[in-house]
Amino acid sequence: MMMLLTLQQVCFQMLYTTAFGWYATWVFFSSGHLAPAVAVHALCNYWGVPPFAQMARHKRSRTLLVTTMIGILGFTYAVSCSV
Repeated sequence: MMMLLTLQQVCFQMLYTTAFGWYATWVFFSSGHLAPAVAVHALCNYWGVPPFAQMARHKRSRTLLVTTMIGILGFTYAVSCSV
């Protein structure tokens, strides 16, 4: 059971890190400067991954999860429109 949880965490971290790497690379190539990519990386390190497990246990879990998903979809749409 512990091995399965560890594997899930490692896979999620790899997926998240890979997706962020793609985004940081896109920011660097789109801007042509290193500073925006460094700023994005610093903000990502500061905010981290949304705490989905904590949000699911919160008394307003539905609101938190829905607004987080709206933010993720809005970010994805904004990035896709600027490509």
